[in-house]
Amino acid sequence: MERPIYTAGNGGRQKFQTAERINVVIVDDHEIVRAGLKQALEREPDIAIIGEARTGNEAVHLAETLRPHVMLLDVKLEDIEGPEVCRRVLSASAG
Repeated sequence: MERPIYTAGNGGRQKFQTAERINVVIVDDHEIVRAGLKQALEREPDIAIIGEARTGNEAVHLAETLRPHVMLLDVKLEDIEGPEVCRRVLSASAG
């Protein structure tokens, strides 16, 4: 099912683009946090959880292989902190 995506502009909502599903990867070193986010997001018909990671290295690998639209990323991870994960993912996608 396609749903319009809206963006705020000129004080109102304007149609921006159309998307089928938003592919999401959840990254957190706490299983209960990942489970809670997954449970909340699975209620939305236009969101698909396509992967989960516990570490920054796993997150980088999933981003490269799955190419999600959105990555929900914890700032403090066991191996690599969130901002560094972002840098690596962006660097890999630019190349």
